[in-house]
Amino acid sequence: MKKILSFFAICFLVFLYSCQSCNISHKKGEKIEKDKMTIKEMIVEKIGKNYKLVKNSTQDHAICLAEEELKENNGINKVSFLIINLNNNIILFEDVIANAEVSWENNNLVRIKRIPGMISKNEIDDRRNILYRYDIRKKMKI
Repeated sequence: MKKILSFFAICFLVFLYSCQSCNISHKKGEKIEKDKMTIKEMIVEKIGKNYKLVKNSTQDHAICLAEEELKENNGINKVSFLIINLNNNIILFEDVIANAEVSWENNNLVRIKRIPGMISKNEIDDRRNILYRYDIRKKMKI
Protein backbone atom coordinates (compact mmCIF):
# COMPACT_ATOMS: atom_id res chain seq x y z
CA MET A 1 0.00 0.00 0.00
CA LYS A 2 2.87 2.38 0.83
CA LYS A 3 4.44 1.71 -2.56
CA ILE A 4 1.21 2.65 -4.34
CA LEU A 5 0.84 5.88 -2.33
CA SER A 6 4.46 6.87 -2.91
CA PHE A 7 4.07 6.09 -6.64
CA PHE A 8 1.02 8.39 -6.86
CA ALA A 9 2.80 11.08 -4.84
CA ILE A 10 5.77 10.99 -7.22
CA CYS A 11 3.45 11.08 -10.27
CA PHE A 12 1.59 14.03 -8.79
CA LEU A 13 4.83 15.95 -8.12
CA VAL A 14 6.09 15.27 -11.65
CA PHE A 15 2.78 16.44 -13.08
CA LEU A 16 2.79 19.56 -10.90
CA TYR A 17 6.38 20.43 -11.85
CA SER A 18 5.72 19.93 -15.57
CA CYS A 19 2.68 22.23 -15.49
CA GLN A 20 4.67 24.92 -13.70
CA SER A 21 7.48 24.87 -16.28
CA CYS A 22 4.96 25.13 -19.15
CA ASN A 23 3.36 28.13 -17.51
CA ILE A 24 6.73 29.88 -17.06
CA SER A 25 7.81 29.30 -20.66
CA HIS A 26 4.48 30.64 -21.91
CA LYS A 27 4.96 33.86 -19.93
CA LYS A 28 8.47 34.26 -21.32
CA GLY A 29 7.08 33.83 -24.82
CA GLU A 30 4.58 36.63 -24.18
CA LYS A 31 7.38 38.91 -23.01
CA ILE A 32 9.40 38.18 -26.14
CA GLU A 33 6.40 39.10 -28.28
CA LYS A 34 5.97 42.37 -26.35
CA ASP A 35 9.64 43.24 -26.94
CA LYS A 36 9.17 42.83 -30.69
CA MET A 37 6.34 45.39 -30.79
CA THR A 38 7.11 48.77 -32.32
CA ILE A 39 6.31 51.96 -30.45
CA LYS A 40 3.35 52.62 -32.78
CA GLU A 41 1.92 49.17 -32.04
CA MET A 42 2.29 49.80 -28.30
CA ILE A 43 0.50 53.15 -28.63
CA VAL A 44 -2.38 51.57 -30.54
CA GLU A 45 -2.61 48.77 -27.96
CA LYS A 46 -2.68 51.19 -25.03
CA ILE A 47 -4.84 54.10 -26.27
CA GLY A 48 -6.24 53.18 -29.68
CA LYS A 49 -5.75 54.20 -33.31
CA ASN A 50 -6.90 57.81 -33.00
CA TYR A 51 -4.12 59.65 -31.25
CA LYS A 52 -2.14 62.87 -31.55
CA LEU A 53 1.61 63.27 -30.89
CA VAL A 54 2.76 66.55 -29.34
CA LYS A 55 6.57 66.75 -29.31
CA ASN A 56 8.69 68.86 -26.99
CA SER A 57 10.97 71.58 -28.36
CA THR A 58 13.98 69.26 -28.77
CA GLN A 59 11.85 66.63 -30.53
CA ASP A 60 13.20 63.83 -28.30
CA HIS A 61 10.03 63.24 -26.23
CA ALA A 62 6.34 63.36 -27.07
CA ILE A 63 2.96 63.33 -25.42
CA CYS A 64 0.63 60.90 -27.12
CA LEU A 65 -3.00 61.98 -26.54
CA ALA A 66 -6.24 60.15 -27.15
CA GLU A 67 -9.45 61.84 -26.04
CA GLU A 68 -12.58 59.82 -25.55
CA GLU A 69 -15.82 61.22 -26.93
CA LEU A 70 -18.08 63.03 -24.49
CA LYS A 71 -20.71 60.62 -23.25
CA GLU A 72 -24.32 61.71 -23.15
CA ASN A 73 -24.93 60.25 -19.70
CA ASN A 74 -22.11 61.70 -17.66
CA GLY A 75 -20.49 64.47 -19.74
CA ILE A 76 -17.01 63.44 -18.61
CA ASN A 77 -14.16 63.93 -21.05
CA LYS A 78 -11.65 61.13 -20.40
CA VAL A 79 -8.09 61.86 -21.59
CA SER A 80 -5.70 58.93 -22.03
CA PHE A 81 -2.10 59.86 -22.59
CA LEU A 82 1.40 58.44 -22.81
CA ILE A 83 4.74 60.19 -22.45
CA ILE A 84 7.23 58.66 -24.88
CA ASN A 85 10.99 58.85 -25.24
CA LEU A 86 11.36 59.02 -29.03
CA ASN A 87 15.12 58.31 -29.01
CA ASN A 88 14.73 54.97 -27.20
CA ASN A 89 11.14 54.21 -28.30
CA ILE A 90 9.97 53.56 -24.76
CA ILE A 91 6.89 54.65 -22.84
CA LEU A 92 7.96 56.59 -19.75
CA PHE A 93 4.54 57.22 -18.22
CA GLU A 94 0.85 56.66 -18.88
CA ASP A 95 -2.31 57.88 -17.23
CA VAL A 96 -6.04 58.37 -17.76
CA ILE A 97 -7.56 61.57 -16.38
CA ALA A 98 -11.13 62.86 -16.46
CA ASN A 99 -11.73 66.47 -17.54
CA ALA A 100 -8.08 67.39 -17.96
CA GLU A 101 -5.67 69.01 -20.35
CA VAL A 102 -2.16 67.64 -20.95
CA SER A 103 0.56 69.88 -22.40
CA TRP A 104 4.27 70.70 -22.31
CA GLU A 105 5.14 73.28 -19.66
CA ASN A 106 8.75 73.38 -20.82
CA ASN A 107 11.14 70.98 -22.55
CA ASN A 108 11.31 68.62 -19.54
CA LEU A 109 7.97 69.09 -17.74
CA VAL A 110 4.53 67.86 -18.75
CA ARG A 111 1.65 69.71 -17.08
CA ILE A 112 -1.61 67.90 -16.32
CA LYS A 113 -4.29 70.47 -15.58
CA ARG A 114 -7.94 69.91 -14.72
CA ILE A 115 -10.64 71.65 -16.68
CA PRO A 116 -13.25 72.93 -14.21
CA GLY A 117 -16.92 72.37 -14.95
CA MET A 118 -18.15 75.61 -13.41
CA ILE A 119 -15.58 78.38 -13.21
CA SER A 120 -15.56 80.23 -9.90
CA LYS A 121 -13.40 83.11 -8.68
CA ASN A 122 -10.90 80.74 -7.10
CA GLU A 123 -10.50 78.69 -10.28
CA ILE A 124 -9.50 81.61 -12.48
CA ASP A 125 -5.92 81.30 -11.19
CA ASP A 126 -4.37 78.71 -13.51
CA ARG A 127 -1.93 77.36 -10.88
CA ARG A 128 -4.77 75.99 -8.76
CA ASN A 129 -6.02 73.83 -11.60
CA ILE A 130 -2.76 71.92 -12.02
CA LEU A 131 -3.23 68.32 -10.86
CA TYR A 132 0.44 67.39 -11.19
CA ARG A 133 3.51 67.72 -13.37
CA TYR A 134 5.66 64.93 -14.78
CA ASP A 135 9.41 65.46 -15.02
CA ILE A 136 10.84 63.40 -17.90
CA ARG A 137 14.43 63.68 -16.57
CA LYS A 138 13.57 62.37 -13.09
CA LYS A 139 10.83 60.08 -14.48
CA MET A 140 8.42 60.98 -11.70
CA LYS A 141 5.40 63.09 -10.79
CA ILE A 142 6.13 66.33 -8.99
